[in-house]
Amino acid sequence: MDSSEQFDESILHSFEHKLHFEAQAKDQWALLNALELEYYGKTVYGTKGKFEDKVWFDERGLTDQKRIYWNTFVGESNKALLILVKVVFFDLIVTHRLESSTVVFKLYALKNSIIELILKKHLLAVSNGDYSLGLNHITDDDLLAMLDSLLVSTSSESKFAQQCSEIAQFISFTNHFAESAPFLEICAKLPWIKAGLGIKTWVKIRAADLGETFRTGDGYAPLVPECAMPLIQKSLYLVLEHGNHFAELALMLRGYKWNQVYSGPPIKELLNKYAAILGDVEEPPDIAGLSSTIQKISAVFIWFRRLLYLARAACVNIILLTSGLRNSDIRGLKVGACTPSGRIDMLFYLRANIKKTKNILLIPVPTQTENAVRLLEKLKFSESDYLIDATLFTNKTYDLSLNEEEVRVSVGDTLNKMIRDFADHFNIPFIAQNTDKPYSAHNYRTTVAGWLDAHSNLSVLMVRRLFGHSNDVMPTTYLRNNPSFIQERKEQKERAAAETARQMAMAASQGRLAGIKGEQLIRGYQTHVSRLQSDPKKSHSLTDAELFLSFTQLIEQRILNESVCGFLTPFGVRCMRNPSDSSQPPCARRSHRDKTREIAEDVLLHISDIAPQNCIGTSCDQALLGPWSKSILETLLWHADLLHHKYGDKFTDEHFRLHAISFIRQYGPLINKVFQIEVLPDGSVRHGKKL
Repeated sequence: MDSSEQFDESILHSFEHKLHFEAQAKDQWALLNALELEYYGKTVYGTKGKFEDKVWFDERGLTDQKRIYWNTFVGESNKALLILVKVVFFDLIVTHRLESSTVVFKLYALKNSIIELILKKHLLAVSNGDYSLGLNHITDDDLLAMLDSLLVSTSSESKFAQQCSEIAQFISFTNHFAESAPFLEICAKLPWIKAGLGIKTWVKIRAADLGETFRTGDGYAPLVPECAMPLIQKSLYLVLEHGNHFAELALMLRGYKWNQVYSGPPIKELLNKYAAILGDVEEPPDIAGLSSTIQKISAVFIWFRRLLYLARAACVNIILLTSGLRNSDIRGLKVGACTPSGRIDMLFYLRANIKKTKNILLIPVPTQTENAVRLLEKLKFSESDYLIDATLFTNKTYDLSLNEEEVRVSVGDTLNKMIRDFADHFNIPFIAQNTDKPYSAHNYRTTVAGWLDAHSNLSVLMVRRLFGHSNDVMPTTYLRNNPSFIQERKEQKERAAAETARQMAMAASQGRLAGIKGEQLIRGYQTHVSRLQSDPKKSHSLTDAELFLSFTQLIEQRILNESVCGFLTPFGVRCMRNPSDSSQPPCARRSHRDKTREIAEDVLLHISDIAPQNCIGTSCDQALLGPWSKSILETLLWHADLLHHKYGDKFTDEHFRLHAISFIRQYGPLINKVFQIEVLPDGSVRHGKKL
């Protein structure tokens, strides 16, 4: 074959290759156009917009941050990818009832992960009619590299796990559409699916493998008593004692038109009347030095505004503390939301549309909540249906032409500012100790959830004051039948169990446990590791992180199943007693010894009543001493320092031995094992030595 024939064959082959791709491109776009056509004309759930619109959530009152501009999302040159993303999110919105803000958040989170990966590999990155490489070109390694990059840039473990879940969801929806357009199928396996693990477990293991430590969330600390008590007292005082007066002020404020002729009662008479009643709530203005009547009127009505602002914040405080609703759910309450139960139990029901779960709840609340809701209805600034339609009087209020969404309190920080301003006005400490930041609405929810199991006299007093009963039976009825508090309490217990289990497993793996239960737990960890490593059904390459996690999960499950207490006693040890044990523990025996003298011993043997306030420490065979037992260590150091101060230069080892011999005999070896600390006769401390 001469060179001209070879050249002709090369041209023919190239031409056939081109025809092949053109045919494939034609088939691809036929499938894509058919897929897109299925959605044309359909309304995006929750809006009036259509699928084919270039802007989704283009509603009045919504900011640009809550709209989706499709023409700039991935670019016009990536039409195939744009079609895929639009149909995926159209179905996501319908099936999960997503709101605009959530959709935008998910969309841009995916744009920085799986969508970015698709673009980097130049998949579906074509204009109308061009051939595209399919999503089957994504490999397992591509997904793992993408996830690793995401992991090291994500602030918390829960956020990364959520992102993993959303990526899996996107791939699942995409593969559904691949049934009609095969080149959209992503064949690669996500790493947790390959490993046969759940997302959360895989995230922990992968973070350990990469040596990454997620930032621990600060969480929502409960309000401290010195904050909760005055907050309750002041809020109830304003609502119950002065509710009618605030309603009168609201009526006058509605009738007053700024910069117009005032036709009400003499302004000085009005000021004197309400200064005598509400002067202790907010200092009235001094109008004596004001020259014009307009200035005097303006000063008095500004004072009214301020009073109503505090009254509305007081109502919010009471609703938060008795309903357990989130910030967003409080802002979504409507007029007429609180209704009587119709029985003689003094209960009211608060109807709330829960934004997070899309459910409607009827929450049992006391009379105090009903009073707060009724007052808010009288203090409304607009004609909208929202109970809290604004925080302050503005030019928007009373403009009946405005959309309801434009007068409602749409931002959570606005509600948080109300309650913070209330606390600041009455000099109530409002700083969370775990974050050094002001409390927010969610801290109220955590506080009341803690009251479910609170037994301190102060907690009982606060509950009784807030719910208005002479005993704690009725408040318990409200709390234990309130799904918001039940769920929050459940989440608190799970978080506490997880952290407790992690601490115990870590100490067991390091051998830093003491006491009978400590030795048992160390042996339990060693047995667990040996069993997993010798089991032929298990992976022979289990990492230390996997072994630690599996043991942690065993302890956590025991705590959640209530087969072990696991709580820290005032004595500084963890109580490892099984709550179902019918025998009387030493702490209860000490607590009730005066009351049980007349009861036969064989009966007492079958009375289980744990009294942690009378814990006897490691004298009890159920006590677990570990790194958390710092109070015991501090007691030993304090005792040594006290003796050294008492005897000065005359202080000898004999003094220390005589005064602390019983303490050292019981706790010396245990402290040395857990903390590797030696206390010398002069009271100084040396690490790494035996006592």
